Amino acid sequence: MPKKSPIRAQSNYRQLRLTATQERNGRFSYSIYAKPLNADWTQHTCLLRAHIDIPDFPLHSTEDVVVALVAILEGQFLPDLT
Repeated sequence: MPKKSPIRAQSNYRQLRLTATQERNGRFSYSIYAKPLNADWTQHTCLLRAHIDIPDFPLHSTEDVVVALVAILEGQFLPDLT
C-alpha cells in the first residue's frame, strides 16, 4: 500500500503589505493587505484596517512603527492568557 504524503495547510495568500501612518494629532492608522504569490498588487485583499489614538507616543523611526504594530497586532490577534 503506497504511503500518503502528509496534508499541509494551504493559503491563498503569500505576500503581505503593511501600511502605517501617524497623523499630527496622534492617530495611528494601519492596514494589512494580502495577495497571492504571483498576482499583481492590483489583485489584493484588505485583511485589516484600523486606527488607534496614541498622542503621547510619537513614532520617529521605522523601529518605532514596527514596535507599535507588533504591540497592537498582538493585542488584536493573540488570546489574553491572564
